[in-house]
Amino acid sequence: MPRFAPALTLLLALLLPPLPAHAQTPPADKRNMGDVVTQPVSDVNLKKKEIPVELLAILDNPYDLTGIRKCRQIIREVRELDAALGPDLDAPQAETRDDKRKRSALNIAGGVIASLIPFRFLIREVSGANKADEQYRAAIYAGVVRRGFLKGYGKARRCLPPGSPAKTRLTSPA
Repeated sequence: MPRFAPALTLLLALLLPPLPAHAQTPPADKRNMGDVVTQPVSDVNLKKKEIPVELLAILDNPYDLTGIRKCRQIIREVRELDAALGPDLDAPQAETRDDKRKRSALNIAGGVIASLIPFRFLIREVSGANKADEQYRAAIYAGVVRRGFLKGYGKARRCLPPGSPAKTRLTSPA
């Protein structure tokens, strides 16, 4: 990679307008170039993000403990949520320099493509893409809330991780 690439990335990031809150894309670790390229198709609601079935099942009541009394049941539930959501904050994660560059490139590419679509917000609203994204985000939020709730419940029952929080120190994002 050329030496001027970081400077070019920073320059593009400063020149491109930030995406409004309603147009935010999924987290970079869940995105790939295919998602960026097909963003216009998502904007007209022809491509929807599938909500994992594990999240659909808990959407109405993320605090339900029916059938969950033992640590192995809590651990099973947390692992299912980890599979649907990705790793939790207490899971050790090492982001390499290459991962950071990939994330930056995807963010820039997504911003460029989004800025090329005239009246994007209006198109997303009329097509129903905003509502579909809202439902997807609600399901992800319910899953994150449930995983945290289950880990707290597991901690109270003295379960081992992942049925309770790992004893790692969380650092603030850089």
